[in-house]
Amino acid sequence: MTGTVTSATTGVINQIRFGDDAGMNSTVIGHVAVGNTSTAFNATAGVLVGWHAEEAASRIARIGGEEELHAYPTSAGDEQCGIQPSGTALEVMRAAGEVDEGILGEQRAVLGLRYVTRASMYNQPAALVLDYTGDDGLVTPLEPTDDDQGVTNDVTVARTSGSSARLTQSTGALSTQAPPDGIGLYDTSHTLNLLNDDQPLQHAGWRLHLGTWDETRFPQVSVNLANAPASIEAAAGVDTGSRLQILNSPAWLPPGPIDLLVQGYTETLDQFEWKITYNCAPARPFDVAWLGAGSSVTAARQLQWLDTDGSQLAEPLDTTETTVDVHTLTGPRWTPNVSDTPFDWRVGGEVMTVTASGAFVNPNPFFDTDLTGWSGAASGTSIARSTTVIPPHPRARASMQVTPAGGFSAVSARSDLTGTGQVIPGQRWKISGWFYSPGGWPALYPSAQWADAGGSVVASGGISQAVPAGQWTYLEDTVTVPASATQVRIVARADGTPTSADVFYVWGLRICRVSSSALYDEFGRTASSAWGQAASGQTWSTSGGTAADYNVTGGYGAHRLATTNASRRSFTPFTYTDFDAYVSLTRALPRRAVFCRAA
Repeated sequence: MTGTVTSATTGVINQIRFGDDAGMNSTVIGHVAVGNTSTAFNATAGVLVGWHAEEAASRIARIGGEEELHAYPTSAGDEQCGIQPSGTALEVMRAAGEVDEGILGEQRAVLGLRYVTRASMYNQPAALVLDYTGDDGLVTPLEPTDDDQGVTNDVTVARTSGSSARLTQSTGALSTQAPPDGIGLYDTSHTLNLLNDDQPLQHAGWRLHLGTWDETRFPQVSVNLANAPASIEAAAGVDTGSRLQILNSPAWLPPGPIDLLVQGYTETLDQFEWKITYNCAPARPFDVAWLGAGSSVTAARQLQWLDTDGSQLAEPLDTTETTVDVHTLTGPRWTPNVSDTPFDWRVGGEVMTVTASGAFVNPNPFFDTDLTGWSGAASGTSIARSTTVIPPHPRARASMQVTPAGGFSAVSARSDLTGTGQVIPGQRWKISGWFYSPGGWPALYPSAQWADAGGSVVASGGISQAVPAGQWTYLEDTVTVPASATQVRIVARADGTPTSADVFYVWGLRICRVSSSALYDEFGRTASSAWGQAASGQTWSTSGGTAADYNVTGGYGAHRLATTNASRRSFTPFTYTDFDAYVSLTRALPRRAVFCRAA
């Protein structure tokens, strides 16, 4: 048939020809299909391009469906494959799994395959928590292994019929340097069915990350459930790709919880025992970060942080210290932002929780075990500890639920006063916290309530902000200590006449110094005949001239030089031998030497 056909009935098609008029030039035809409906080709787009740019997890599920084999990924994938290679169904699935770098295993409930995506192993909670000193079935003693299995410090990844990328670890304990500075060369190479030439570098980086993770291995962990019925449900639920955690390990093992990733297991069940032995690898390499919104979060993956390249303690620690000073030796400094805390440090093997980057003064900001130090303010506000509505922060254990009585223009929950002497007029402080409103609320915020030595409120401050429905939102404001204030409390407040149904939740409420520096002063106060107390708490001393030669005003500490060849000096004790000093200096008259020095 030629031309335009408005209505026709065709018979059996017995021949299709192309290029009779020699008008196709160099056109190449890969597939020809004939259908009998207008929708016959709706699902052919993927086939026509060889399933190019298909996500690895989707490819495994599709191949399973085509072969009538149960094949289920644990989550959506985030890595794309190139054109589907030729091979058996299992070979194609394995090639896709290598692109995603997950684990392809067997289903337990049905005859089929289960693919554990790499992304589903990120930042996951422990499926089974065991106590080394408990009676939950853990078979002890554990046998740690400190060997070179899985170590690779020189990785090359190539794309099939494409480019390659190579990364090496040149410094550190597992670097390519000769011992004792490293371990020598452990090289490996991989060719993967990747989509484009941007991917090899990322894959090389991830494999290098895994291959140079310096942590003692526990290749096998066993539980005997015959005498631990309370552990049966959790232990039996552990599958390939699950996270396992062991607490309270003895002193001869590395300190802190043992976090492991299950890569397989064997199970023995007879008349005497029910034993499961998990094959494990370190889980901490899978604690990774995503880029997310700075003020609201919906998942724990948005609350991870980059490490610095190197830091050390600025002083020895004893068993009672709660304030730790550190020097950053290389790379970025530790974050000064209270919004980034809390997070865990590992110092000499011991895990410490950083609760704020600068000193904070209010009690119990995280409500881990109770609401000690907090109360509902006037207007009938009630508070309760909630373990059902919890921020997706890896450190969060609970939140504080605030329920209005209804009928009042504002409701609040507040901390106890800090006690006198904690704040100085003119100082700046940050007030902050995480807020959650199930239905959203236009005016939620942290507020500072300043009080004098007798406990009478002299001022309060904070800026109300809208909180969207169903999202934990971080709110922060900077406030200045007013005159006559010597103590403070932080308040979680809702304006706009909330009803008793307008419940909201808070976590991480803190009032912190604006700087994490060991010594800093913004000179926000007014003082005469002295410089008084620095914003960081130290007291300034003076030398030279008379008391009238020293004052603080207008954001500066000032010296008056009444005579020539007579110096004026302000100083404060500082116990550290290694530090950087940053000072803003100015002078009212020319030809006067102004400088800062350490002595």
